[in-house]
Amino acid sequence: MFISINWLNDYIDLSNYTLDEITKSLTQLGIEVEGINIKESLDDKLIVGRVVSVAQHPNADSLHYCKVEIDESGTHLDIVCGATNVTKNMLAVVATVGSKLPDGTPVKESKIRGQISQGMLCSEKELDISSNHDEIIDLKENLAIGSKLNQYIKPDAVLELGLTPNMGHCLSYIGIARELSAFYSIPLIQNPRQKTISFSLNKKVELTVKVKEDSGCQRFVALYMENIKVVESPLWLKQRLELTGLRSVNLIVDATNYIMLESGQPIHAYDYTKLDGKCLQVCKAGKNFHSLITLDDKKSLLDQNDIIICDKNNAVGIAGVMGGKNSEIDPTTNKIVIEVANFSPSQVRRTAKRLNTHTESSHRFERELDINQPPQVANKVATFIASILQSEHNIQAKVADESIDFYPTKARAKRIAIRVSRTRSVLGYYKISISDVINILERLCFKPLDKTDDRILFEIPSWRNDVNKEIDLIEEVGRLVGFDNIPYEMPKMNIQPHQEDPFINFKDFCRTILAANGLTEVITYPFFSKKDFTALNLDENHIFWPTVSLNNALNEEQRHLQTTQLPGLLKALEKNRNRNQQGSRFFEVGRGYFQSNGQENKTFSEILSNKERHFSGVEHINEQTRPFERTFLSGILDNPLTTKGWDNKEEKNVDFFSVKELIFNLFSAAGIHQHEWTRVNQEKIPFLHPKASAFLVWNNQTLGWIGELHPRTCLAYNLGSNIPVIFELDIEAVYKLSETTSLKIESTTKKFPSVSRDLSLLVNDKISFKDLETSINSHPKQKHQKGFHLFDIYKGENIEQGWKSFAATLTFQSEKKTLTDGEIDKEMSSLVKWLKDDLGATQR
Repeated sequence: MFISINWLNDYIDLSNYTLDEITKSLTQLGIEVEGINIKESLDDKLIVGRVVSVAQHPNADSLHYCKVEIDESGTHLDIVCGATNVTKNMLAVVATVGSKLPDGTPVKESKIRGQISQGMLCSEKELDISSNHDEIIDLKENLAIGSKLNQYIKPDAVLELGLTPNMGHCLSYIGIARELSAFYSIPLIQNPRQKTISFSLNKKVELTVKVKEDSGCQRFVALYMENIKVVESPLWLKQRLELTGLRSVNLIVDATNYIMLESGQPIHAYDYTKLDGKCLQVCKAGKNFHSLITLDDKKSLLDQNDIIICDKNNAVGIAGVMGGKNSEIDPTTNKIVIEVANFSPSQVRRTAKRLNTHTESSHRFERELDINQPPQVANKVATFIASILQSEHNIQAKVADESIDFYPTKARAKRIAIRVSRTRSVLGYYKISISDVINILERLCFKPLDKTDDRILFEIPSWRNDVNKEIDLIEEVGRLVGFDNIPYEMPKMNIQPHQEDPFINFKDFCRTILAANGLTEVITYPFFSKKDFTALNLDENHIFWPTVSLNNALNEEQRHLQTTQLPGLLKALEKNRNRNQQGSRFFEVGRGYFQSNGQENKTFSEILSNKERHFSGVEHINEQTRPFERTFLSGILDNPLTTKGWDNKEEKNVDFFSVKELIFNLFSAAGIHQHEWTRVNQEKIPFLHPKASAFLVWNNQTLGWIGELHPRTCLAYNLGSNIPVIFELDIEAVYKLSETTSLKIESTTKKFPSVSRDLSLLVNDKISFKDLETSINSHPKQKHQKGFHLFDIYKGENIEQGWKSFAATLTFQSEKKTLTDGEIDKEMSSLVKWLKDDLGATQR
């Protein structure tokens, strides 16, 4: 944004401050000054002259030979001019011989096509006012002949400001003036260049305004004017617009741009006679409007959700971005409608970005506007146009008695409290008092409503859309105090070493063990669709059915948060197989997300441990109903387990026992020796093979599960009949077990030898190894038995149908003496009798 210091002085008197002081003040306020363009004073020999006569140049069809009066005594100069607009009696800018133009070009007497030229008549480009070089300046103001031009065009400095998106209230001269007014504690100058003139129309205007509810338009003001004339803007207005980067078009368009730069509110003017049905409607483009040729002569294709302004039959503007060519102001316009509106910032930005069209208007709408100012701005534009038409052209324009103001929901002023103690703490400025805070914020137009010894309640002005919290008020105090003025102090704090949660180290430990066993860690997205969980044979009542969803999901495939990591691992395996990568072994440490209903869920407690860990040590107040997370260690092993080689005649496929061995290795490394395996109920884990799966439990708490993938799930994930084996551990429960139940491994050698005996038993086919292990470990007369290892299970010849044989090795050892055969035989006989009574087992 460009700011002219001369123009800025219309709103605040900065005559007592140097340019350097002003730029430093703006920088301290958070408004970066990116550049300064100095406009030097015009040469004294650039004067006002009157063209007395215009004759055709005898030797050039495109040139004129003019006599120009340059003082009140009637002194004339002969000047050759090529401008098409030079006419008798017009006032023009004369560069006399010996003068210099702003770019340093000297003006000399010269002969042009045989005629002496004693100077030149200047165009706007030659005076660095605009880029117009085709016409000379027509000074329509009543200026004295021979007066110096620098009496009317003063030297100036133009600041280029870089504003952050939250500084939308500074995208205007009044906004910058407010900031400097607060900083310097000097008052604003009210209503510069505004004249109170009554141009009442005294009749009803045929104009209607309709705003659709879904248009994102919060306020829309329309004001009708007639008996206007589209004329050239006065020189001072042209110069100001050009200095701030806008091209002068005509008085009507220039007036809307001028007031926009002054107030920060975008404005648009329609030719009233070009509006079909004499109405304006704000709505979505929908299916009725497909394109619009805008004022820049480009055809813009409209999206159905673009917000447009239309008349009865046609779109006449893209809301907040640009008006349409079909309703523009042209030389024949004599009736206009001034539009001042407040559109949704997000919708304006979306449309402008899609059309790749960034305008002064969209730039301001995207940063939110003062919703209270549209009526005043509309009246200001009308008064501005009417006053110039009357003073410069003696034309009396008429303005409607009232504007049409669509404002369905009145905005309520925000109220925010600020604490002085909090302000001191955040800024580190401990000597600031409550009166200092009130004084600073009052200078920024924040109105105090109530206060205590530490707290002040303020009403926020409507143009400060960036102030929404207490911290924003504290920032305002810091800006006005000056961050450079806050003393540097080292913060005082009690620095205590913070011990990292040991659970983090335990997860890293598990990663290391699995990697050492040949697995590769993967990281997958935790977002899935419900069809991924349907493929796992889950129903909506299962604990693993997703219950935590995203409101702003990228797509439906990533709508729900995972409750198990299995879908991600299966998709990774599928991709590897599609690329002919066999034998994949993946593991992942991640989280499952659950929504508790506050009621005890039996199925849940059988699959996962009930209590989640609180890393902060503080439990949530809504512990029973809030969503919670569980940390899982999951893995998948694909076939083959080993490939053919010189030492392997055949491939070996992965099976249940391969993963069981992997879990044993992990638990042994973690010092966990107390755990049990139980059968999986198909209803609890429906995606596991019912005959090749197990729960890992201890003390009635589930630690995890392992098993072969169910064939139906394999088909659902395009894995065919080549079935992988999967596992998932509730690593938080495993960690707790490792902390509380791990056994110490003795480092010394036993003094007395151990003795091994083999035992072969015939049992009913329904008896599992787990049943046998439990029975042996619960032998009431167990005294010296220290170990038990199963080495064979046999069914077939010499074994009756419905029965099977278990063969195991039992280890006996005493810490006090060497055991005799008699002592071992006695304990063996007692064990065999116990197994017969407990399981119906007989010794083979």
